Amino acid sequence: MHITPIIDLLRRDEDGNINLLNFIRAYPVSDYGRVGDSVFIKGESNEMWTYISSDSRDDLERLGEKYLSETIYFAAIEDWMVPVLADGREIRGQICMIQYLLPEEVRLPEPTLQFAPLTVADAEYVYENSIYRKYFSLDYVQDRIARGISAALRLQGQLIAWAITHDDGALGFLHVLPEHRKKGYGTQTTLSLARRSRDRGKKPFAYIEEDNVRAIQLVRALGFVEQKRVCWLTLH
Repeated sequence: MHITPIIDLLRRDEDGNINLLNFIRAYPVSDYGRVGDSVFIKGESNEMWTYISSDSRDDLERLGEKYLSETIYFAAIEDWMVPVLADGREIRGQICMIQYLLPEEVRLPEPTLQFAPLTVADAEYVYENSIYRKYFSLDYVQDRIARGISAALRLQGQLIAWAITHDDGALGFLHVLPEHRKKGYGTQTTLSLARRSRDRGKKPFAYIEEDNVRAIQLVRALGFVEQKRVCWLTLH
């Protein structure tokens, strides 16, 4: 089976499948399959990730039995899928977030500060200052700076705030150096990255941890709306 029918199926719900479609455009797909209207695609960025689109538990069970019995890494799957995919298998790791999307009709103002893209030379500094570095490698950060969209704020030549899109196009890596916080730089950086994503023809969306109240308030203030709860799952 060619992947084109799967892409056509995913496009029936562009917003709901935004992460799968973006990943397919950005990375080679090594495997894919379909049962009914449930599909999976698999490709490697920092890990060999599997993305799934499904609204049927029965089809998901059949998809898992037919294709995914030895799959380890699942990315941004809806939370109801976790017990289905993990049935009879040990969960080695799980992190869940809320996915937010910026509707097309929401207008974004121009940032009041001057932003530029990150360079690969910034990768080590970005990695060392990230609170999420236990989840990513330096190679992944370098790859995302080189292949993704980024926004960087520098004061007197010093990099003080930045954000980068992830492998599926999600806005992420938002960081402001501690001594420069509470000045609106986080909002300005997110705004800049969202506008840059739109300029590339992308719909801005983000994953936010459920207890990260400040980040949720930030994206909501910009007009993002909650879509669904998604999880990254690692199985034995």
